[in-house]
Amino acid sequence: MTEQPKMILPNGDVLRAGDWGVTREGKVVQVSRLRTKSFYPWETSEEAYDNAGRYNRYCESVFDIIARAPALSPRPEDEMDLTALCKPFGLLHEETQAAMKAWPHGIEAFCSFGWRDSNSSWLSSLTYRAKPAPAAIRATIPWEFLVSDIQWVAMDEDGSWYGFFDSVYLDGNVWCGDEVHDLSPFTFPQGNEHWTETLQQRPDTRTEGSI
Repeated sequence: MTEQPKMILPNGDVLRAGDWGVTREGKVVQVSRLRTKSFYPWETSEEAYDNAGRYNRYCESVFDIIARAPALSPRPEDEMDLTALCKPFGLLHEETQAAMKAWPHGIEAFCSFGWRDSNSSWLSSLTYRAKPAPAAIRATIPWEFLVSDIQWVAMDEDGSWYGFFDSVYLDGNVWCGDEVHDLSPFTFPQGNEHWTETLQQRPDTRTEGSI
């Protein structure tokens, strides 16, 4: 078995993929992956190193890590609902900070006038909360035009729709199953749900049709 790549830090600590390290500036970062002779992008909860091993905000290079750090404590229960946060951004768990930065539906910040739309400047002293996600709208599947054997329909990450006979499951960024049928010839109202939530089963009451 090939030994997992590792790095010996200046203080003697051993660092492997998945470990946490402390930089010269005191920033805690997590190793994404290592290779035998060089380091490739290390991902943190905020941003990532580029292919040259340079981090654009906290580290000048990956070799700024000087010591191993313990894994972060679990994310607090009162930070699970991003729409109800009431702590300054700088006091939030790093996973919560990352989730806020990735939130796609808008952010509000609390100021002297109350909650206002924010441009996501992420000041440590400000309190932010996520705007609620819009109500889910499901796609309207034209079941009446699909052969009765198609029992499931779903959209892949690239926006392509497919019909399946049975045994539907996710495999990476696509849906897979028995007897895959391309539904691109059909035009129907789209929803706003994430592609991983687009799977729909044929209603119990259905009309026989043709593909």
